[in-house]
Amino acid sequence: MRGFYGQLRLEQEMRRRNLSTTAKASTKHMAFVGNPGTGKTMFARELGRLMKDLGILSNGHVVEVQRGDLVGKWVGQTAPLTRKAIERAAGGILFVDEAYRLTETDSANDFGIEALEEIMSVLEDSDDLVVVLAGYPSQMEDLMKSNPGLKRRIHRVISFKDYTPDQLASIFEQKVASRGYRLDAGIDASWLSGLLEVRCPRNIRATYNGGLCDCVLISCQEALSSRIVPEEASDTALTTFIKEDIASALESFVGGASGGLLPGETPAVGL
Repeated sequence: MRGFYGQLRLEQEMRRRNLSTTAKASTKHMAFVGNPGTGKTMFARELGRLMKDLGILSNGHVVEVQRGDLVGKWVGQTAPLTRKAIERAAGGILFVDEAYRLTETDSANDFGIEALEEIMSVLEDSDDLVVVLAGYPSQMEDLMKSNPGLKRRIHRVISFKDYTPDQLASIFEQKVASRGYRLDAGIDASWLSGLLEVRCPRNIRATYNGGLCDCVLISCQEALSSRIVPEEASDTALTTFIKEDIASALESFVGGASGGLLPGETPAVGL
């Protein structure tokens, strides 16, 4: 990423000095590959702010879209929907999440390819727009291989690795604080990391990444509420998670991720 940041600064300085450059607009467009919860969307927002500060984009906002926002059900609907999304993103970043879904069907009545072609049409001439295609590593690799034109236009692929237990522990601490809660004495990053390493299988951590922290936090709130009598608890007790809360919450999350219900989900009830 240092090289990418340096390239952006170089292009900014060349523009400031009115020096010509042979770099094409398409070199700004990129693909983000990684599992869910690895920070792709968050990084896109930071990138938008950076590009605005460097004068590369006039606004720097991020318009997040998925297949359902771009593809219509009937002939003639898809191109206008896609163009509208592109227009909304002008001056910023068009972030197409799960971009591979635009081409994942063999149905003759599917218009995902049309949406992708509309996006490709602006990649060569988009001085004030950056397009980011994002998704799972293997599916994104298949998408790029199946579309030589797309591969020619997107020169930078940024990989987002799965979070380690240490990183997840840090994210969880930040989320706890941001929600107005605190951790009991004896709960630190080392303890949290060890708990995640031992109690949460690697495949589940890789599937959820940062989303794991949100789910565990919800379960922590439930554990806290069932442990205390709110009306009789002190301010500290109302907002403090103890080790048992977190261990129970993680166990609940792992059970749900392994085939049950995750925190916040409700079972379907037959009519």
